[in-house]
Amino acid sequence: MTYTSKSVLSLFLGLWFFNASGQDQGLLYKISGKGVKKTSYLFGTIHLICEDQFHISDVTSAAFDNTEKLVLEIDLSASDLQLQMMQHSMDQEGADWVQQFTTEQVEAIDAMLLETIGASILDLGQFKPFSILSMLTQAKFECEKVGSYELHLVEAAKQQEKPVIGLETVAEQFAIFDSIPQEEQIEELIKMVLDPETYDNELAQLTEKYVAGDLEGLFEVMLSNSQMGDYQKLLLNDRNERWIPILKKELKKNSLFIAVGAGHLPGEKGVIQLLRNAGYTVEAVLD
Repeated sequence: MTYTSKSVLSLFLGLWFFNASGQDQGLLYKISGKGVKKTSYLFGTIHLICEDQFHISDVTSAAFDNTEKLVLEIDLSASDLQLQMMQHSMDQEGADWVQQFTTEQVEAIDAMLLETIGASILDLGQFKPFSILSMLTQAKFECEKVGSYELHLVEAAKQQEKPVIGLETVAEQFAIFDSIPQEEQIEELIKMVLDPETYDNELAQLTEKYVAGDLEGLFEVMLSNSQMGDYQKLLLNDRNERWIPILKKELKKNSLFIAVGAGHLPGEKGVIQLLRNAGYTVEAVLD
């Protein structure tokens, strides 16, 4: 799931980054207390990153190895995952939203799509605007190969025969993005195409802060975009609160390695504080 342009990129990456308080720093946290028989861990991810910047420390790897179950935002090990994502990426009502662009805008969008994806906007009209933004975001990474922490962890879980579960379904996650008015999605697609430099700069800053484990600095980058605040409740806070009852149930039964977007971790309504409010001890683990 991806989103772009200065404001769209903030929405897209906001699932991972937004709402750092500065009180908790780093990407790995130990969960104990309140009847937890075996230590569990919470790890903040970035969903897409160039492979030369991808890194999992020995400490994080050891934490993963010592847990019994992998918990992700959605179950990326599901056999029908690609089918589900394709179905929800399509505009089921068949709305011809492409007709809302001017001729000049279509030409500009087509130029970027043909360069990065090899398809015209007219060929992709059956997809939702948000899905087009997703395709462009992934294609715009300026590296030979793009990595994913979640997919790496899923592969490791498979090798260790470790179960994988999701905190929400594909349908639930797509419904969140569908809640963003289509007109705004279209507007952001236009902004991304007409101002690619802003997108590139923000993506670089966000990635740099993540690699450094600097959630406070990452927060400052995100805070520079005022539109993110409009969707913080939708994209982060509400989801975090829905996840806590699931985590409480799972923490009673298994040692978990919970890997979710880094932006879900900090802040008063972040997963770290919500777990603490529920009576758990959540401590940063230093690499």
